[in-house]
Amino acid sequence: MSAYILNKNHRDNPLGDRLHQARLDQGKTLKKAAHDLNIPIKYLEALENNQPGMLPGADYFDRYLAVYVKYLKISQTEINRLKGQSKIAKQANNFKKQSVVAWTEYLGRVIVLIIVVALIIFFSLKVNAIFMPPELKIISPADGLITASRQVEVKGLSIPEAEIIINNKAVLVDQSGNFASLIDLQKGLNLIKITAKKRYSRINEQDIRVLFNE
Repeated sequence: MSAYILNKNHRDNPLGDRLHQARLDQGKTLKKAAHDLNIPIKYLEALENNQPGMLPGADYFDRYLAVYVKYLKISQTEINRLKGQSKIAKQANNFKKQSVVAWTEYLGRVIVLIIVVALIIFFSLKVNAIFMPPELKIISPADGLITASRQVEVKGLSIPEAEIIINNKAVLVDQSGNFASLIDLQKGLNLIKITAKKRYSRINEQDIRVLFNE
């Protein structure tokens, strides 16, 4: 076996040195090894020359190393021992840890953003509910009613907390939201104005036209 030769970029890199020496002992160039393994030559150089930054990612280190070790017929036991001493392996592991931390931080930010958006939507709906006018359904009379009676009963449905006004007169609402009031009619066309509102809401307004014809 030839004398042990350090690679040209030796920096406390026993693993890379071993790969480099094993390849030289077998008379193989990096170009041939890259061709045989179908791995870009720059990635094999990264393994041998302690340059993890040339690898596309931390996972590629272990993947390419396993293929390269098998190709060079180096025992896995020796490789495992050298990996523990190799700066490139440590840097790759640090890269993995940093990737996990970065991903965890990113995921945390996404979760916080989702919570903030959810809270904004929740409070927007709450605010909208405060200002939204209450339901107002007129049961009777029908709009356009013609009657010979001097009075007509206005019946409707809203919500229990609604303030109901019929022709400027407040009307009581029961616990189910029902309300009713007798309205005196004038001869001819009568316009009955019904409004419903909550404390801070907008007004829901409906008009009923009743024709009193004796």
